This record gives sequence, structure tokens and C-alpha cells, in this order.
Amino acid sequence: MRELYGSKQNNKLKEIVLKVLGRLLKVVLTTSPWMLIVSVITIILAAGSAVIGSLFIERLIDTYVTPYCMKRLFLTMVHY
Repeated sequence: MRELYGSKQNNKLKEIVLKVLGRLLKVVLTTSPWMLIVSVITIILAAGSAVIGSLFIERLIDTYVTPYCMKRLFLTMVHY
């Protein structure tokens, strides 16, 4: 019974949040639509840059660091 009460509150809260978000977007679109477009584009570019940076580090480790460590490990094992 308590879960039903909580879910009703959550649904009402979600409705309120969506209404407020809708009103906020309407105000932003009417006052400065270009600013919204520029903001969305820059957010997408920032997310893409973060992904590209992570992929670069992954490739760097896989291509250079891991083989070097394996080579050093193999040479150490052969030496002893």
C-alpha cells in the first residue's frame, strides 16, 4: 500500500517537473532561440570531445604502453 502512495507522489512530481521544464523551454525559445541552439551544439561537441579523448587514451595504452610493459616483462624473465 505504501508503494502505491509513493508512486502516485512520484507521478505527480514528474508531471510538475515536466510542466516547469516546458514553461522554461518556451520562455527560452521565445526570448533567445539562437542561444538555445548554440547551447545544444556546444553540449554535443563537449560530449563528443570527451568520448574522443577517452578513445585516444585507450588506443595509446593498447598500442604503446601494454606492448612496452610486456616486452620489459619478457626481457626480465629471460634475463633471470
